[in-house]
Amino acid sequence: MSSISWFRMYRRMTSSSRPTVETKYPRAPKVSVGRPTGNAVAERFIATLKIELLWTRDWESIEELRSAVREWLRSYNYERPHQALNDCTPAEKREKNLGCERFAA
Repeated sequence: MSSISWFRMYRRMTSSSRPTVETKYPRAPKVSVGRPTGNAVAERFIATLKIELLWTRDWESIEELRSAVREWLRSYNYERPHQALNDCTPAEKREKNLGCERFAA
């Protein structure tokens, strides 16, 4: 379904029949608007990405930047131990939590 047809269908719904965050994601955390401490983990991740990659050089194209971000994310999640995860990589921690190796790189 194209985004335009989805938008038209969404607009036709009454406000009471539209999906809400609470119905779609009942366990979604509620954070205060405009308070970075409410979403500190995401804010720290974005700051790390900017400091370690985005601000290190001028990018020639969006494709070059996308490729570099993909490589950085792979390294961040699969090669780099994190102190907050008891020196495990996020992928290792996820494997331990889920009891499987399905998400290995």
